Amino acid sequence: MERELMPPRALIYLKATGKDKQDDETKIAIFFTVSGEDVFETFDLTVEPEESFDHFLMEVKKQAKLCEFSDQEDRIIRDRLVIGTNDTALQERLLRESDLTLTKAVNQCRGAEAGKTQVKRLQERNVEVHEFQKAKGKQGNQEKKANR
Repeated sequence: MERELMPPRALIYLKATGKDKQDDETKIAIFFTVSGEDVFETFDLTVEPEESFDHFLMEVKKQAKLCEFSDQEDRIIRDRLVIGTNDTALQERLLRESDLTLTKAVNQCRGAEAGKTQVKRLQERNVEVHEFQKAKGKQGNQEKKANR
């Protein structure tokens, strides 16, 4: 169990101090005690309101490298993407996925972001068209009044 949760440096520390024979719960408690609160804050990332998904992904990957998650890195990055999104519909879709990989999560997140961008553009164009039609309607009404 500890191999899944702790970076290699933590395992080396436990071995060097002779604490590697302790039960997993004790080893994890030692790790967090020695690491301090920074270990919790380092990987507590969420998508900022105007932040692009790719920028968020880059930040998560950068932090994951610093934490030395080794062979668990993709799984932890995937989990951070699911937890860190502020899009609840996307989060629910990702959580429903039974065999969610990092690649699938990234593709779904990028797709959701692209979809939101397209919807926003369509809504902006719809407003422009509506305003144009409204202005054209006023112009038509003014012309009708002038012809009376």
